[in-house]
Order: sequence, then C-alpha cells, then structure tokens
Amino acid sequence: MTDFGENIRMAVEGLRANKIRAFLTMLGIIIGISSVIAIVSVGDALIGSVNDVFSKIGGNNIEVTVTSADADATLEMTDDLRIQDDTIEAFKARYPDIVKGVAVNATGGTVTTTDQLKNSSISLTGVNPDYFNVQNIQVKKGRLLNEEDVSGARSVIVLSETGAEKFFGKSDPIGKTLSVTGSGGDRVYTVIGTYRVDNGILSDSYSNQQAYIPVSTAAEDSGTSGYSFILVLTAQGTDTAAFAVKAGDFFSQYLPENSGAKIQSTSMQNMIQEMNSQLGTVSTGVSVIAGISLLVGGIGVMNIMLVSVSERTREIGIRKALGARNGTIRTQFLVESMIICLIGGIIGILPGGGFALIAGKFIGITVFPSFGAVATAVGFSMLIGLFFGSYPAAKAAKMNPIDALRYE
Repeated sequence: MTDFGENIRMAVEGLRANKIRAFLTMLGIIIGISSVIAIVSVGDALIGSVNDVFSKIGGNNIEVTVTSADADATLEMTDDLRIQDDTIEAFKARYPDIVKGVAVNATGGTVTTTDQLKNSSISLTGVNPDYFNVQNIQVKKGRLLNEEDVSGARSVIVLSETGAEKFFGKSDPIGKTLSVTGSGGDRVYTVIGTYRVDNGILSDSYSNQQAYIPVSTAAEDSGTSGYSFILVLTAQGTDTAAFAVKAGDFFSQYLPENSGAKIQSTSMQNMIQEMNSQLGTVSTGVSVIAGISLLVGGIGVMNIMLVSVSERTREIGIRKALGARNGTIRTQFLVESMIICLIGGIIGILPGGGFALIAGKFIGITVFPSFGAVATAVGFSMLIGLFFGSYPAAKAAKMNPIDALRYE
C-alpha cells in the first residue's frame, strides 16, 4: 500500500511533468489567496489605525450634545438651550475625580485674510485651553491658548505648522499679526503659537484646516453664548459607558421644560466599538467577494483533476490489479489536488502581501500581513483542494480495474 509520503512524492512528480498546466491550474488559487490576504491585512490595519487615532484624540472621551427630542424635527438652537460655562463648572465640581477636562468650541467661520496673502481663506475655531488636552494637540512654537486669553476675549490665534508657513513663509510667525474679515467684522489677530497634530490618518486634513482663537472671542463675534456640543475627558479606568449616562442626566436637568430638546451623551469607546464592528463587517464582506475567485480556482482544480484521472486510467487499473484499495487511489488524487492548492496558496502569499503594502501607502497607513490572515487563507486553499478534489478522487477510486486496463 502506498503511504501518505509516497502520495506526496507522486503528486509533486505529476506537477513537474506538466508544469505549465499545473501553473495555470494554480493561477485561480494564487489570485484568490492574494486577494484575501491583501483585503484582510488592509482591513486589520485600518481598524488598528482607527483605534489608534481615537485613542490619541481621546478614547476616554464622552460627547455631550444638545439635540432635538424629535428625530423628525429640526431644533432651533437658542442660548437658553445651549450648555453654559457655569453649568460646565458645576459639572466639574460634581465629579472632580472623574472629569479631567471639558473641551468646548465655537465656530469662527471661514474668514478672509486682508494682508500677507491676499484673498486667502482660513477656518477659525474658538476653543478653551482644555480643548488642546482633550484633542491631543501639541504646541510646536510659542504657546497655546490659556485661561487669560479666554477670560479677556483676546485677539490671539494659534496656527497649524502648514498654516503658518502658508501666511508667513519660512519666517518665525510668533508675534506677527493676521488681519481677517468675517461675519463679525474686521479683526487683527496676533499669532501666539503654532501646533502639530499626530493623529494618524486624520493628521493631514486636520492640521491643515484649523486655526484656533479663544472661544470667548468667537462668541463675541457671533453674538451667541453657550455650546451645543462639549467633549468630556475622563480619568483613566473610568467606565465611560456608565459615566455617559450620568453626564446626560446631569446636563438634562438644565434644559427648559417642553423645549423640544434633549441631551445626547455618547461614550467614545462605544463609538470605537461600533466603528470597528462596521469596518469588520465591510472587510469580511469584501473578503467573501474576493473568496469567490478561490471557488473559481477550485473549479479549475476539479477540471484538471478529472483530466488527470482520465489520462491515468490505465495506471489506476494496473495499481488496482496489483492490490491497491479504493481508499489508496482516492487518497492519491486527493493529496495531489491539495498539493496543487497548497503550492498555489504559498505562492499567493507574496503578491498578497505586496498588494497590501501598496494599498497601505495609498491610504496612508502601515500594513503588515498578519500571520492569522496568511494561515487562514492557506488553510482555506487546502480545503478548496480537498472539496473540489473529492469528486475526481472518488471517480478514480470507483473504476473497475478490468475496464481501466482496457482503456486506450
């Protein structure tokens, strides 16, 4: 009886004898394995990158938003509905060991500069000092906004590195002025600092677009007070999901009765989990689509194995006449089918990893094919060989030795 090692040797010799045919048969498996490895690797890297981004900008954050109690209605935001500074101070005093900061912001709109670079627009965002801590914004030159800037509604501004270079070139921007015209009229801002943002895939768009001014200055220009949205930074180890409920209850008591508004409090951890779930679902769905090429490759394997059985009918008859059992013949052809798919799967690892690395460069993330993705893809390719090789192997095993010997 031919043992398993002998079956492998015979399978390899058969492939060597028909190299071109074997390679063309493997091609579908190679493409399928490459696609699955690339997609799974990029998906895993994307999920990891998103987690890293949200961890940097505040994995312990809680978003508190004033929104309409009726999902179908539009809420008209007025000052009595907005969260006021004294309410925020009361919230901090209520939970001093949990609340490490409350970031607030108010849009300053997109304004037009009237000096330095003519007719150039810039987006202003009014913030408080906590905003920089909560959003992990680091100073590059000069300083960030402080409490005195906010309490005095000073006309000071913090630019991004790219924004500073845009307006002042290579010269030091600290202490220079920037004149702008917006809905609140003309104002001259003094540059007190520049910042950098290191938030992975969000860095470029985030750092290029924002310039920060005191939130009180933005409110003064807009004529409004309070905030429809705040971001709470909690202490490490806080159960943010549970604390989000407490935060929502706290701010809800300050809403006027029958205002048509409600407080929506959301844990960033819940948002991360939901996003991971959605990204995982998309990645799995695309992987399944890519896996269809593996099925096509499997059909090709079945086809070539049927041809191989037909070509080796007399060999099968001779082996059976010499005492080979049906199970031995079946194993021989199953092993050959699995070897084809295994070799195709191994060859597919390299282009799959290459595609993943290239895709990562395009979307700005670092991608390394995971061992799990490679092992799963190669294992699945062997299952494809087992499944699609079963019918040709069974057909060979059932041959009548006398009929097989007579086959021309």
